[in-house]
This record gives sequence, structure tokens and C-alpha cells, in this order.
Amino acid sequence: MATRDLSGAGGGDRRGDLLFMGLFMLCAAGVIVVDIFSVLHDRARFGQPVAWWEPTVWEVSSGLVLAALLPGMLWLIRRWPPRLERPFSWIAVHIAGGLAFSLIHVVAMGLLRSATYRHVGGVYHPLGPLGDWPYELRKDLLIYAGALVGYPLWRQFRARQVPPASQADILE
Repeated sequence: MATRDLSGAGGGDRRGDLLFMGLFMLCAAGVIVVDIFSVLHDRARFGQPVAWWEPTVWEVSSGLVLAALLPGMLWLIRRWPPRLERPFSWIAVHIAGGLAFSLIHVVAMGLLRSATYRHVGGVYHPLGPLGDWPYELRKDLLIYAGALVGYPLWRQFRARQVPPASQADILE
């Protein structure tokens, strides 16, 4: 198996990438659960209670879109990894990538929410989250930055853990 390139722009360690995505989404799931209960608590405290399913739809739709976008983010990070030399090129790519990630995330979660609300007889404007894009952008850029820092560190960690490909692996 000749797919052990863990450091370059190539595909590399597929199992390690899947494990990273799983751990990343496990952390996201923890945040989703906390956010659901926080919304329920805050809304009730301020006299604007909502049914439990609404913040669940809001947060889970965000998590599902994040899960769908994560492989593309990781591809972009592999293709233009953070490096000390020529920092402006990869920084520009990731600024554009972060903005695109956020815009797609916000629009797609609005569409998912709208479909879910329609299914239960409610109304949710599909592009409504775009009205809060600056709010969402802050959170999305933090997520993107976490992947931009965490993924290369994860790949370095994996490179030290996975033994070099043996001749038998290469012939398989």
C-alpha cells in the first residue's frame, strides 16, 4: 500500500484523515449539545422559550454542513499548508477558503433548516442566516482556523506514529 505520504500535498494517510475528521466532528458534537441546552436555557430565562426541537434543528443543521465541508477544507489545507516561506500565498488562499466555507455553511444550513421547518408545518426563511453572516462568520473562521492549525499538527503526529511503508506494503 503506497499511500503513506503524510507530509506533502498528496492524499496520504486516508485512515488518519478519517480519524481526524471523526475526532473533529466528535468535538463539534459536544459543542452542538452544549449550544442546544444553552439556547433553551437562555431563551427561557429571557421569556422567549422555544420547543426543544428548534435549537436542535439549528445546531444539527450546522453540524451536518460542517461535516460535509470538512473534507474540502482538509484538501485545501493539504494543498496549501501553512509554511514559513511565502506566507502570503497560503494566507491568501485560506482567507478566501475561510470566507467561502462560511458563506456555503450559512446558506446550506439555512436551506436545511427551511426544509425541516416546512416538513413540520413551520416557516424558516432559507436565506435568513445570511442576515447574521457577520455573527456566523466569526464562529466559522474560528472553526476554519482550528482545522488550519490542528490538521497539519495531526499529520505530523501521524507521520511519527505510522511506520514507513515496507517493501511488502508497496507491492500490495
